[in-house]
Amino acid sequence: MIRHFLRAWGWVPLLCFLVATLALYAWRAAGDDARALARDGMPVEARITDLDHFETRRVGDSHRSEDFLVTVAYSSGKATDNTLELHEERRSVSESFFAGLVMGQTLTIRMLPDEPGLIEVEPGWVEGNASAAGWVALGFGILGGLPLPFLLRRAAGAQRMRTRGHPRKGEVVEIHSVEGYQILRYRWRGGDGGQHEGRSPAIGKASVLAGLKPGDSVDLLEDPLHPDRAIWPNTAK
Repeated sequence: MIRHFLRAWGWVPLLCFLVATLALYAWRAAGDDARALARDGMPVEARITDLDHFETRRVGDSHRSEDFLVTVAYSSGKATDNTLELHEERRSVSESFFAGLVMGQTLTIRMLPDEPGLIEVEPGWVEGNASAAGWVALGFGILGGLPLPFLLRRAAGAQRMRTRGHPRKGEVVEIHSVEGYQILRYRWRGGDGGQHEGRSPAIGKASVLAGLKPGDSVDLLEDPLHPDRAIWPNTAK
């Protein structure tokens, strides 16, 4: 059934679930940082040592994305007990926050004393990243979940026809090409006495259809629960 599920575009929801899982991990990690900074973070004076603005545009796409980066230098610990350390970190900020910064400017950042590398330059930025990752996880989780019942039913139907399908004689109606792939259309008289039509999935190997032409007879497997559905077993392996 797994093979039928993947062939029926089942890899799409799996990919969505993978992205959702990664986003969920990012949401949890960013959320932990935001909570730690809110609970134990302390204000520290920092000096801006670099300001960077990057703009990226995908080839053939008018959409552009911008990144605003601030590098700050600050210290942690105390010189009196030999724990003084100097740090320099780069962080992303919003465009509006970036617009008010200048080189050499001193600003107050938030730092976690036990982990001096964990800082927040723009207030609320870490928590905002956590929220964004959470929405991404939710969105891709929904995208993956919506088609899942349909795809599982489709895969179960293909598995059922493959293992318990009723043999039927069918006739080739048409073989047509779509973007380098070939699709076989066939018709047959079902167990209910009705005339039905079906089609194969896209076939990449021309040898599978070698010698077949409209009017030729083909062996089909009819769904025992739905006589209006049948597969050509040559493409259901």
